[in-house]
Amino acid sequence: MRVMLERDGCDAPLSQVRAQDCGPKERVEYVHRNTSFGFVGEIDTNALLAELDRSRAARLRAWAVLGELRAILAAAGQELEKPALKSFAEEGRILERGLRKALTERDEALRDLAAAARWVDRSAFGKEEGFGQAHQALLKALDKASAFV
Repeated sequence: MRVMLERDGCDAPLSQVRAQDCGPKERVEYVHRNTSFGFVGEIDTNALLAELDRSRAARLRAWAVLGELRAILAAAGQELEKPALKSFAEEGRILERGLRKALTERDEALRDLAAAARWVDRSAFGKEEGFGQAHQALLKALDKASAFV
């Protein structure tokens, strides 16, 4: 890493460079692996601090939304694991798995309900026998589907 302070064209170590030392015509250049970041004066420091505050606020809003999604899935009966690391990727993976499971269970309950209703319909009007079994299957499917209503 190289730090250059363009004041008299001399090189200064990073520990000696401060943002307050930079006037409007002075430039502090940080070079790291072919990447150059330039900071000019107090104005850029304030802009960076403002950007840092906006970034922090955005992360906090994102965590709040993920927390709300976790609460919704927990209220829907999903047991979600706690992430090993506090990261957006890990939390997102856990919430995605919980959402997929919840939607799959709901779709399965609706398919079972529709199949049982069709079976009762066919049995009630003489196309099939076993109305009692069809009625029991319908009641069971209604109980399963009622968890989602």
